[in-house]
Amino acid sequence: MPGYLNINNLKRIWRVPTLSVYGLSSTTELEFLAVEQVAGSSEVFFGRTTVGATEQQVNFADLIDRNGNQLPTQISNAAVIVQSREEYGAFLIGNVSSAGFRIARSSSAAGPVEVSLVIIET
Repeated sequence: MPGYLNINNLKRIWRVPTLSVYGLSSTTELEFLAVEQVAGSSEVFFGRTTVGATEQQVNFADLIDRNGNQLPTQISNAAVIVQSREEYGAFLIGNVSSAGFRIARSSSAAGPVEVSLVIIET
């Protein structure tokens, strides 16, 4: 069933007791059209950009578990569970890769928020 972890397939589990999340999610996405003229030749460009995005990139290798051990550089099929430690929480942005993930705090929080992580290799 989607959304469930089969406990028989779990390989390793790490608990990271504290992570300070300072990143914010994207506030808006803009599409733009630009015209460039160089030496009598015109070119039209179309693009999309995100304004206000300061998501925090977290690499597994930069994390320390509750026993003081550094996590591996790569984790196959990782699942990350974010547990809030205060009033305002944080959430994952996009997909978790084998090297890490992106995370952002609630925009309601005045500053960084503290969270705990459970990282599961399936």
